[in-house]
Amino acid sequence: VGIIRALTVGVAYQTTVGGIMNTSVALLQSSQVGLHKSLMVGMGYSVNVGNNVTFSVGKTMKENTGQTAVYSAGEHLELCCGKARLVLTKDGSIFLNGTHIHLEGESDVNGDAPVINWNCGATQPVPDAPVPKDLPPGMPDMRQF
Repeated sequence: VGIIRALTVGVAYQTTVGGIMNTSVALLQSSQVGLHKSLMVGMGYSVNVGNNVTFSVGKTMKENTGQTAVYSAGEHLELCCGKARLVLTKDGSIFLNGTHIHLEGESDVNGDAPVINWNCGATQPVPDAPVPKDLPPGMPDMRQF
C-alpha cells in the first residue's frame, strides 16, 4: 500500500495466526476501544519502554499477584495518598509522613538502631523525586501526572 489503507468493518473482525505474528510501526501506534479491552497471555508478558510510562485511571486500579510482587526504583520510590506519603531513597533512607501515623503489632513492635530519636525534632523533610536526566528536548516532565 502506497500511503493510506483504511478498513471499515460493520460488526466483527478476527485475525487468526497459527504461529508467529509481528507488527512493526515506524513512529506512532494508537488504539481506541469504546467499552472494554481484554488481554490474555499464556505464559509471560514483557514491556520495555525507552523513557517514560504514564497510566491514568478514572476510579480504581487493582493489581493481583499470586506469589511475589517486586517494585524497584534506581533512585526514588514513592507512594502517596492524600496527605500520606512513603518515600524510599537509594541511600537506604525511608520517610513515612502523614497527619496521623499508627503503629500496631498484635504481638510485638520492634525497633533497633544505635540511637533512636523519638519526639525530639530530629526528623528530616521528605526529599522531592529527582528530575529525570534522560528527557529528550521538549519532552515534558511526567512526574506530576
